[in-house]
Amino acid sequence: MIDGSLPEPKKVKPPRTHWDMLLERRTIPELEDLLTERLEELRGRRSRTA
Repeated sequence: MIDGSLPEPKKVKPPRTHWDMLLERRTIPELEDLLTERLEELRGRRSRTA
């Protein structure tokens, strides 16, 4: 206590999740395109090995 008053509580930022950080770099449409590309690549790999 300073001068009889309580100190102000520190402002706590909510923790940033992986999703939050991802959305800072890419838009939802970009992420959907990237997902589609990667799934096509994986499916192509799977059909070649089968």
